Amino acid sequence: MFVNMEVHIGEKIKETFTESGLSVTELARRIKTTRQNVYGIFERSSIDTALLTRLGRALNHNFFSYFIEETAAFQDNEASYHRSPRVTVQIEVDQEKGEELLRLAFGKDGAKLISKS
Repeated sequence: MFVNMEVHIGEKIKETFTESGLSVTELARRIKTTRQNVYGIFERSSIDTALLTRLGRALNHNFFSYFIEETAAFQDNEASYHRSPRVTVQIEVDQEKGEELLRLAFGKDGAKLISKS
């Protein structure tokens, strides 16, 4: 999985925490840690997924979305580098064999794909 190192998760957590209106003491209680630990979390550039899950629940925020978006963008870029040109293939077979081949390849509705010319 691609993780964008430009995402500073501690800063994202701090932003969300600030917007929440919670006190540090209350956040610490919700994630079962100390106030000092909460301040340390704000400084982290990476974080354990279990802790990130607890923080997300405590702050009602999906912190994983920052990484999912970055992963999707990366996959889109990767796909563009590896995209093959499309090729259209046309074959002629008798109708019975054609329907049978299409059913095997595409299931029970495969015969509907046959062009009767």
